[in-house]
Amino acid sequence: MSVPIYVCSGEEVPIAKALTEVGFTWGNALTFMLGGTGTCMPTILAVMRFLPKALVLAYVIFWILFSMTMGFLYDIIFWRLNF
Repeated sequence: MSVPIYVCSGEEVPIAKALTEVGFTWGNALTFMLGGTGTCMPTILAVMRFLPKALVLAYVIFWILFSMTMGFLYDIIFWRLNF
């Protein structure tokens, strides 16, 4: 959900807070925040002008996998610690 949304300047924090208030886990909110920041469309389009497209694709894939992994790990760690 966060990939096509422009959330590069801090507006992801109140959106993530709102998501947790409607039932998302904190790990889901972290995934949204990391994914949105790392893969916002204006940044990708700007970077495509001076980097090879294969490198930009690798960058986007990394951010998607990284954000999902960190959200998942966050939920596992804090679920086990009962926070």
